[in-house]
Amino acid sequence: PAPRCFVPSCHDVLTLFGSQQMIVDALRNRFNGLPIHEVCYYQSRYSAPGTTQQLKASPLNMINTPENNQDCLGMTPLHILACSRKHSIELYQFIIDNQPKSLIIEDKWGCPPIL
Repeated sequence: PAPRCFVPSCHDVLTLFGSQQMIVDALRNRFNGLPIHEVCYYQSRYSAPGTTQQLKASPLNMINTPENNQDCLGMTPLHILACSRKHSIELYQFIIDNQPKSLIIEDKWGCPPIL
């Protein structure tokens, strides 16, 4: 059987959150307490060296466990980088060096960050 992340109906966020209002609330607060996720999400607006500096200034020790390392969609910073339109080997390497477990953590749909 195909992995859950390839099943067409698995991407229904309404099923995941239960209501449109809960979706809106979850996405509005998606990065609360997750500074690394936020930097990775907005990294396409900045140069790779600038983003790496922001990541180095963030409290990486806050997110060493999977429970603290996933947003409301179950995404790690590595998932967010992999979904970006702009890619930087330097940023991937920084995240993987500091959070190696993020390579195997699955999101809410059962997908690892890099297939």
